[in-house]
Amino acid sequence: FKLPFDVFSLQNVAFRYNSKSPDVLLKINLTLHKGKKYALVGTTGAGKTTLIDILAGLSEPSNGFIKIDDDNVNILGSKMWYASLGYLPQQIGLIDDTMKRNIVLKSKLSSEEEEWLNKVLSISCVDDFLEHHNDGIDTIVGEKGIKFSGGQLQRIGLARAIFKKPSFMILDEATSALDPSVEEK
Repeated sequence: FKLPFDVFSLQNVAFRYNSKSPDVLLKINLTLHKGKKYALVGTTGAGKTTLIDILAGLSEPSNGFIKIDDDNVNILGSKMWYASLGYLPQQIGLIDDTMKRNIVLKSKLSSEEEEWLNKVLSISCVDDFLEHHNDGIDTIVGEKGIKFSGGQLQRIGLARAIFKKPSFMILDEATSALDPSVEEK
């Protein structure tokens, strides 16, 4: 398949956790167009995160098709898909390293990447709380981000997703731990 794409769709997608379990998703048809924003809303246990896992290429449908533009594709395990995807899960996975390293996921940046990182810190509102840490962006986050609140962790995760300049972004309850003023920004 080619990236970037104009249309991403699911056609008659079903999902079950194993061959003996019932379908938790059934006959899902969904078309997403480039440049548009979509929200997936439903009750707890309705399958929203399972559907997001399929969209992110973390789970494979048990039936149906994923299409990019007009081509049937298998995105599960696709390095090209993962490289083009910005994904912010409900639980942010952090390493016991600096905030910067947790956002950029590499040790050295070009001057253009450093400039982009500064913009990303503003976009994700990470810069709002950096001033409270003596080491700024070089603050060690601690194991699993123990030194930060849930809302701060979400902002770090959002910065990571944006830093990649993805073609496609998935945010799974990305603002659930943010206070209303930060969420509005």
